[in-house]
Amino acid sequence: MFNRTVEILKDGEVKANWKAIKTDILNSLPEWCKEVPYQIKSIGIKDACTAVKEAKKKYNKSGQINRVRFRSRKNPFQSCYIPKSAVSVKGIYHTKLGKLTFAETLPDQICDCRLTSTNGDYYLVVPHKVTRNKTENQGKVVALDTGVRTFLTL
Repeated sequence: MFNRTVEILKDGEVKANWKAIKTDILNSLPEWCKEVPYQIKSIGIKDACTAVKEAKKKYNKSGQINRVRFRSRKNPFQSCYIPKSAVSVKGIYHTKLGKLTFAETLPDQICDCRLTSTNGDYYLVVPHKVTRNKTENQGKVVALDTGVRTFLTL
């Protein structure tokens, strides 16, 4: 999805609006791509559009041409989007992939994740919501450390 989107956006005729070009790209995919979940394909297109937009912003800001390159299978670092609805205690898309085991327990309130592969090892990057504890008021007192190497550290 990413490479095909970059190929379409290279000419500059089509704007990098992922919602506008998504249906054409998804309909023109080969048969073996039909099994991949819809949200993963959509976010692959969105990632490509974001990369092209950022390259254009950098060009407008600095005047230096930044090309968006295709993603390679041989790259030792790969990542893909995983929606939070697909992650459960049983695994990721457990109905399609089967049961998976995690090295750590999943947090309670997870957000959308990224599945990364680094040199053949797979990691699930799970952002989660944490309640912040409000710090107590110290009575407007500040301690000054004169220090040896740095002068006056708060």
